[in-house]
Amino acid sequence: MIFYLKGSDSFLAKAAIDKIRSGYLEKNPNGVEVMELDEETTDFNWANLQAVPLFAQSRLLILRRVGLFNDIAQRDLAHFLTQMPASTHVVVWDSKELKDKSPLVAVLAKETRIINVAPPEGRALDAWVAKRQTHYELANQAGQRKALIDQYGNDLWAIDSALRGLVLGAGLDGTVKEEASQPFIFFRILKRGDWPGLKKELIKRFQRGEPIELLVGELAAAIRKEISNPDQSRLLVDLLIDCDLGLKTGSLDADDVVALLVSHLPQPNPTRVQWEEMWEGN
Repeated sequence: MIFYLKGSDSFLAKAAIDKIRSGYLEKNPNGVEVMELDEETTDFNWANLQAVPLFAQSRLLILRRVGLFNDIAQRDLAHFLTQMPASTHVVVWDSKELKDKSPLVAVLAKETRIINVAPPEGRALDAWVAKRQTHYELANQAGQRKALIDQYGNDLWAIDSALRGLVLGAGLDGTVKEEASQPFIFFRILKRGDWPGLKKELIKRFQRGEPIELLVGELAAAIRKEISNPDQSRLLVDLLIDCDLGLKTGSLDADDVVALLVSHLPQPNPTRVQWEEMWEGN
């Protein structure tokens, strides 16, 4: 089975991947046959995946941002998808539109479940915000939706973070009713590049008892909005995705996630060394 996530919106793609992964883990709770690859692992030997899984009845392969794979990797992937065993289920997220005449497009057009993850616009965007209002048990207010869309456009991460903030007692402008709930402070801290301050705030809010899932989600939204370096943003969001998966599968508890984030978030950079070098040095 191939699930083809078509579109560039990472929030929708993550939600779809999480749903598919959760369904798989219900039947294979140890998760040892879940594999994730992206454009940085395009030298992978696809032939290794043509064997049946050893530690579960089926394997789940998640391929992120295949639109950024080079032409050779896309060609090899297309060939693998035609040869994979029935016990392997594949999620393919393009992130960037594939070339019309590429062999991968031809393969994905056959016997594939297509899931739309394009950024919503207009009525579709309004309907999405209404669903998130219901998800957070907020009143279905058209004025609130309009205010969010006017402020954030179709940045779903930012809209979702704002709605979570309302649950915790914040207004749409980021003001809060109580000092204990400051869901927009990550945005302000990241905007000024204060990584030590971000770590302190993360620890403080976690110790106050705020749910780690909300903190991870808000931090992801702040990174996507305030970090202009795409490589830095992608690496940080990948870290948060790993933490989120660890929480969902039970391989990490809340204390572990906070410790990992404090350890792996960038350090201050007085010598102006490239951020990637600091990341690799952690």
